[in-house]
Amino acid sequence: MRNNIFSKNWILNVLRCVLLLFAACLLAACAKKVEEPEQVQQLNEEKTSPYVYYLNFEGTRIDRVDILSQLSGNEAEDIEIILNALKTDPQSTELKRNLGIDVTLLNYNIVGEQLSLNFAEDYRALSKSDEVLFRAAVVRSMCQIEGVDSVIFMIEDEPLADSTGTPIGGMMAENFVDNPGDEINAYERTEITLFFANSDGTALVAEHRNVVYSSNISMEKLVMEKLLEGPENASMRATLSSDRKINSISVKDGTCYVDLSDPAVDFTGAVSEEVSIYSIVNSLSEIEGVNHVQISVDGATDRTLRGGINLDKPFERNLDIISEKK
Repeated sequence: MRNNIFSKNWILNVLRCVLLLFAACLLAACAKKVEEPEQVQQLNEEKTSPYVYYLNFEGTRIDRVDILSQLSGNEAEDIEIILNALKTDPQSTELKRNLGIDVTLLNYNIVGEQLSLNFAEDYRALSKSDEVLFRAAVVRSMCQIEGVDSVIFMIEDEPLADSTGTPIGGMMAENFVDNPGDEINAYERTEITLFFANSDGTALVAEHRNVVYSSNISMEKLVMEKLLEGPENASMRATLSSDRKINSISVKDGTCYVDLSDPAVDFTGAVSEEVSIYSIVNSLSEIEGVNHVQISVDGATDRTLRGGINLDKPFERNLDIISEKK
């Protein structure tokens, strides 16, 4: 009898040990599973490919392309990796390398978190649209490097300047996109037709303009922004005060709704109000799908633009007010 009891106790003890061992293994496995997502995430982060942006041969866009070389985390080494990639022909026959064809990089240096790139005189030969795309491609490529927050362009040791002679200064990646995220085709080139006043402000004259724009902006907003900037031709007059702002702009059922701010001072007194209104209407009507234009000022249509013509109804294109003479 005692032997039977002893045998049963021994068997129970063995079973308890087995169960405890199984439970310990199960807990260890669960703990490992909890850690796996973080480990996988770290692995994926390590495998994230660096990239560069290349221009297409038509000069209408830039494309993002992953490169094989991994960034090391060493600032000097990573700058060389990205610069070498920008000098290398991409696999796509539709794209071209940024450095070594049209533009020559003489040298570079970094101070703090700003990278300075010094280009040769051939930089000035770039067309206006190609130059903007080139800057976007280079700046967005270089700013992925840890420790590089902005890039400044130099030409033969002189700061790159805009059309007014003002130095452009340091540029960051976000300067070249209108919303967050990495858009592959962030910038494109197109031709728009704008209508400005002739020299005596009594009629409209067409100005055809090639522009580089972000694909994140609507064509309607692009046209209005360029219209507010005024004409490039010195013989034409601006039709709207540059102090006006675009509050909102949208298109629905063929009608473009544009709401403008009311400027404190309107400097277009030499231009008739009719010319001002139809500069907006005719310019926007050049866009496919826009048949009418409803103008409002600070959200109100029960008023005028400059005191004479009511804005209570949508306007149609007016061809009679267009002149061939500037």
